[in-house]
Amino acid sequence: MKYPAFLLLAGAVFALPADAGPGQDLLLEAQIEPAQVYVQAQAIYRLRFYQAVDVRDLRIDGPSARLADIRPIGQGRIYQEVRGNRRYRVHERSYAVLPFASGPLELAGAHAAGRVATPGAQSSGGRHAVSVEASPRIMNVLPAPETAKASWLPARRLTLTESWMAPDPARIGAAFKRTIRIEAAGVDAAQLPELQVVAPGIAVYAEPARLKNRFAGELNIGSREQLFNMVPQRTGDIVVPELQLRWWDTATAMPHIASLPSHRLHIAADTVQTLPASAVPQQAGALMYLLIAAGIFCLILLAIYAARPYLHLAWRLYRTCRAEDARGVRDGLLAWSALIWPAAPPLTLVALAQHINDQAARDALMDIDRRLYGGSDPDNCDASRLLRVVAHITRQIGRTAHRPG
Repeated sequence: MKYPAFLLLAGAVFALPADAGPGQDLLLEAQIEPAQVYVQAQAIYRLRFYQAVDVRDLRIDGPSARLADIRPIGQGRIYQEVRGNRRYRVHERSYAVLPFASGPLELAGAHAAGRVATPGAQSSGGRHAVSVEASPRIMNVLPAPETAKASWLPARRLTLTESWMAPDPARIGAAFKRTIRIEAAGVDAAQLPELQVVAPGIAVYAEPARLKNRFAGELNIGSREQLFNMVPQRTGDIVVPELQLRWWDTATAMPHIASLPSHRLHIAADTVQTLPASAVPQQAGALMYLLIAAGIFCLILLAIYAARPYLHLAWRLYRTCRAEDARGVRDGLLAWSALIWPAAPPLTLVALAQHINDQAARDALMDIDRRLYGGSDPDNCDASRLLRVVAHITRQIGRTAHRPG
């Protein structure tokens, strides 16, 4: 195709009519199916871009409407088609149209844009920008019939299902979990109504509903799923009534009713189970062993709690012996003896030696004292020897304290 000379300017943008006749390099066609729908029901706007020449940086934008929700369906498709002895590459896009109000609805603004080669032009890479507008389309939106306005729900098809999870046992205060799901084709999930579950003798607590939209082919599938916690308030048989949902079949233009059957729940009275007489001695014996084990465990805990100061000092003496610290050993032994004789604790190692009857322990205490106050180096102590000496001294302190006076 040859363009007028003034269109060959590099970077120029020009619109081509969408209804151009055979021989056009670029075409953009729009179609609405069906041309007439009920308010809130889905129609399909289909947009086809035909190209007989190479188009770079192609962008296809769908239509807009003031009183409708328009959303793309999938990623579209690309195929080949022959028209007027010319082969076209076709880019097809589909859009779901969900009108908000009845009356004529104009869908406009759909266009395709890109860059095509300019014969003889050297600037801008030898290409110029083009855009193709689709002609506006008018669809007729029907109002809800008077008989269906109170419960208006237009759909191609609708299913109402449920699932139960019963407590074991079924008793007062134990919740039955009932999940109800509505799934409708050709309608947005936000249009699906909130169901009211009512049953005499049962308190019903509804959790927030989960709304979801998805496409099956070119139909929008809206779903609403909600969990109801149904808590019995009395015993005996409780009947949960049948649940009905009225909707309008847009394929047949007829009203329909989807329903869930009634259910009978038996709520048992709380009972106290008694054990056979033969089982009582075994149960009593098991309880006795349990109480004995618990008592021993408590005694161990009390012993550990009471021995905390001695455990702390034992660890302190061990560290000072390993560090070969004679001064630390002295302080630790005096602190140990203060626990044994809190009323009149010895204040020096010599005084501590006078409390002990074992001669080897007394000699060891005097040796440690000489190292501290005599001429020998107090830090020059063998760790292994100190550990043995301190262990012997502490044992003798304990024996002396527990020897009858």
